[in-house]
Parts: sequence; structure tokens; C-alpha cells
Amino acid sequence: MVFGIGYSMPFGTVAEISAVVFNQLLRSIIMKVTQSGSPRFNAKAPGKKLVSINCNNRQWDVEVQNLKELAEGPVLFVLNQDGNGWAYDFINAFKSAYTEWSADGSFPEHDHILMNESRGDLQSKLYEHPFIQGFSRKPARIITVGDAASAEVARYRVAWGLTSCIQQLFCVIGDPETLDLVDMNGQLLANTNGVYAVEARSLTKQIRSLRSLSRVVKTVSIISGYSGRFDSIALQKDKAAQKIIQECEKFGMRALRVYIVGDESIADYLEGFGSVCEAVITLRDDAVYGHLDEIASFCTKNRIIHFASELSSVARGAAIGFGNAPAAYVPSLMNLMWQHKETHLPLNSFELEIVEEPIEVRHNMSSIRAQVRDLTEEKEDLLEMTSIHAVY
Repeated sequence: MVFGIGYSMPFGTVAEISAVVFNQLLRSIIMKVTQSGSPRFNAKAPGKKLVSINCNNRQWDVEVQNLKELAEGPVLFVLNQDGNGWAYDFINAFKSAYTEWSADGSFPEHDHILMNESRGDLQSKLYEHPFIQGFSRKPARIITVGDAASAEVARYRVAWGLTSCIQQLFCVIGDPETLDLVDMNGQLLANTNGVYAVEARSLTKQIRSLRSLSRVVKTVSIISGYSGRFDSIALQKDKAAQKIIQECEKFGMRALRVYIVGDESIADYLEGFGSVCEAVITLRDDAVYGHLDEIASFCTKNRIIHFASELSSVARGAAIGFGNAPAAYVPSLMNLMWQHKETHLPLNSFELEIVEEPIEVRHNMSSIRAQVRDLTEEKEDLLEMTSIHAVY
């Protein structure tokens, strides 16, 4: 192969083209060479396979593994907080799946950093991290786990103009539009895509649990925020709510939709649905999460059973929560990466992955005692049993 671009050293500094164009050209060269080149062994370094590239009438011998590392780039995982067993389980599941998927059974150079609820701290960590500093030589891929981490990484990439050369794959339960993962036109940012986990998956089990817990429930309020401009997400939320309504009807209960708009006070909303229902189910989005303490407190005060579609709500006062399994995100992320590799199209040109993952169930015994009006001793004894499953 002969390329008419000047290099001072092979894959070193480039004076005539931008870093972004160079990265794109470099990856294209690497893919062709590593896939179709004829590796030979280096006499000076036994066991290392080389390929030859002719550039400016000079021949460069480059190790195949070095080319692959340049092509793939490092992977940086960004997590919401330390001690997050769910996130670490996700990382292990992703690494395992990637290793099986890669041709040589390897995983790229990688690291992880934590947000720990500090925007400034995360911004500094990103700025100082060698994977990000070296983007002009080695295009990086950032995988963000959680809403807060995903939003902050997206803001950082936009602020420093890195969206074209640093990919971001995200795992979120909040609307990507509210997490700054989209541009002003409502489209995913350049080189950005990921997985959005919708709520209300095992609905029969969820509603059956509600009916088993209390026989006095006649009306259920389904609380969510208005969906953004992502039609696929809006349709999924509406579909989930409709399933809840149908399941409630099967058990002789009526279900109502309640929408929270923006950051407005929800006092009126609470008084409104509180006067007509005996239970609420909160769906997962930022509008609900921002008012979760108020909702849980209102439910406890008025003896309204609070079911939640994510586990963290249980610690904040919900009676029972249904959450997701880490490995559920991995196949969808791998699908995005496979499409990107096979087609070479921009990452944001593919459909946002929406998953309905298996769920786990957790309960808050104090909230159950306060919210369930007809709790019997027999039910209480059963609820106090603890599963041996790990708690995240």
C-alpha cells in the first residue's frame, strides 16, 4: 500500500491533516492491513507478527498487535459512585462478552474512574486521564454506567470538542434528552449511542405482588414525567403504562396516568391522585426521581402503597422496588459496536437500543408497615424473609 501523507515517524506526528481526519484514515488503514495483510515473523523479536506498510516510498514494519491496539483504542469506564456492585458486575459481563467477540480473544487497554457525585471531580479526572489526553494518537471509547456519569461525560466531550474523536456508549434509565446526550435538534450527539432500559417489564408479577400485599387496593396511579422528543422512548413508556393498566384490570383494579411536568411543585399532583387511589407505581425517569422523597413521604403519611420501577427508590421510602440485572445491557451494547465495526457508519446513526431486562425485587419493611393498611402478621413474616442473592 502507498499513501501520500507525510509522517515524521510511523504513526507519529502529522503536520498536514487534522487529528480527527488522521484518526479516521489510520483506523481504515489498520483494519485493511490487519485483516488482509500477510503477517511474517520478526527475527529480532521471535513470536511477534509484523506487517509491512509502504509510506512515502519507505517501508515500515509494524507489529500486528500494536496496530490492533491503535485501531481499537483504550476503553474508559465511568461509574456514578464507588462501591457500586451493579456497575462492577456490568463491567465484568461486558469484558467477558467482548473477549468472546474479538477475533484474538483479547480486551483493549482499559481503566475506570468514579464520579462520586462531584461534577468538578469527574471533569478533572477526565481532563487528566491519559486515555483522553492522547486522543489525537489513539481514539478512545468511553462507556458510562448510570445517568449522572453519562450526562457529565457528554457535557465534557461537547465542551472540549471531543465528540468526533472520542466515542461514548452509555447505559441509562433516564431519558437521553434530559441527560444532555442529544444535540439541539434532538438527535444523539456525534459518536454517541447506548442502551435505555425501560420500566415495567415483569408486569404480571408486579401487579400480582401488589394484589397479594393488599386486598383493599381498588385504584392505582401510574406516575411518570412527560417523555422527550425520542419517539421510541415515548412509545416504550406509553406501552409500559398501558400494560400496567391491562394487568390491573385483570386483578379487578383501575389504573390512572399521572404526569409530572418539569420542576414544578408536585403538591397539587399528590393531593389530586392521593384522594382517589390506594397505591402508586412510579416509573423511571428524572422527573419522578427528583420528587421521589416527596412522593414516598406522602404515601407513608396517607397510607398509600408505593411500588417503584427501580431499586434505589426502596431505600428512599418506596415499599417495594423492581430493578434490573447488569448483564441485560451487554448484548445491546455489543450489537451497537458490531454494527459500527461492520458498516463504519457513525455510532449515532444507529437506533438507540431499548431493553426490557430481567428484574429483581427488593422491599422496605418499615415502609410496608406504614403504607399497607391491611397487613397481616402472616404476610409480615413472609416479607421479613431475606434472599441469599447479593444486594446491590
